[in-house]
Amino acid sequence: MKFEERMKALEVPLLDVRFLLDRRYPKDYTINFVSNHYRLIKEDRNVLFRIACEKKLSEERMKKLVSIDFIKGKSVVMDGYNVLITVESLILGYPVFLCDDGVLKDIRAIFHRYRIKKETKESLEKIKTLLSKYLPKEVIFIFDAQISESGKLSALTREIFEEMNTSVLTSKDADYQVKRHKDNVVATSDGNIMDNVRNIVDIPSHVGEEFGYPYYKPTTMRFCLSG
Repeated sequence: MKFEERMKALEVPLLDVRFLLDRRYPKDYTINFVSNHYRLIKEDRNVLFRIACEKKLSEERMKKLVSIDFIKGKSVVMDGYNVLITVESLILGYPVFLCDDGVLKDIRAIFHRYRIKKETKESLEKIKTLLSKYLPKEVIFIFDAQISESGKLSALTREIFEEMNTSVLTSKDADYQVKRHKDNVVATSDGNIMDNVRNIVDIPSHVGEEFGYPYYKPTTMRFCLSG
């Protein structure tokens, strides 16, 4: 089945997931229940999990989203692997979705198996090109130290961003370190981080718009009674 056909087939399951989430059913239970009902494969279950979010929580997160213009003169803190992997997915043509909470997410699930590739450099260069246009005061990359190539990736990032005021850090608890910068502008699509910071910029979506990379926009309807 072609990707477009698969996504069309997932519209009703997605609406059912939203229906249950909006009535405060637990997300894991909801995804399993709906996926079992429609006999979905693992990848399609992951798509639903990534896209769907309870309406009130989605609205709270979207209120924190800022435009790319907002970063001028401000500190931008990058949730390193989160942003990089999503931008790579855009470049490689893998499915990337505009999710209910207003940010782009991919479904590759390669975080702990991440390896540097030629698209890594291309992704970092495109992120730099984008940021350079909007003149942030500084850029702070935070990478998870437990990923095997974080040292090499940090060195590559420093090299590419050497002309900008940029710090590149690694941490055994990267999420915690990113959340410590809650008063700055944070680039992430991680829900836990989004819930704990004040201003969020969706760098992958702006890279997509700047360089013409497409991403999938699911239906925004939120109610369905299926048979």
